[in-house]
Amino acid sequence: MGKHGKHQSLVRIGFTAACCMIAAPAEACRLALLLAMDVSSSVDDTEDLLQRNGFAAALLSPQVPYAFFISPDPVALQVYEWRGRGHQTDLVGWLIIRTPSDLSFVANKLANCMRSTRGLPTAMGHTLAYASMKLQTAPPCLFQTINVAGDGVNS
Repeated sequence: MGKHGKHQSLVRIGFTAACCMIAAPAEACRLALLLAMDVSSSVDDTEDLLQRNGFAAALLSPQVPYAFFISPDPVALQVYEWRGRGHQTDLVGWLIIRTPSDLSFVANKLANCMRSTRGLPTAMGHTLAYASMKLQTAPPCLFQTINVAGDGVNS
């Protein structure tokens, strides 16, 4: 049995317990949230403004910041415009939202940016494919969510 043979079972139990206590690497965030805004030909200028201001107002409403900051683990946020096949424009790249100022930055960006294009058809499948690629580049998060705004007939 050797010098430590009589304690082998205790060593094995201790080693197993130590391995179980080693935590997996902490996630960088709890949620990767991708906001997709429709700017296809089905969205007129009034609807576009309503959409931008609506997203901006929502980010600053009391309930949304509360949801962002209810946990110490942050949320990663990205926003892009979508329209026809192969035509997506990032408005805000992946940003870890750690403070209310971060949310204000995104809200101000959305409220003050101009629509990138007009006249292309709605292509929901293509925006979801784009969103899938964007989520592959997201910070490592526990969950991933896509929020797609759209008003096209096929949407």
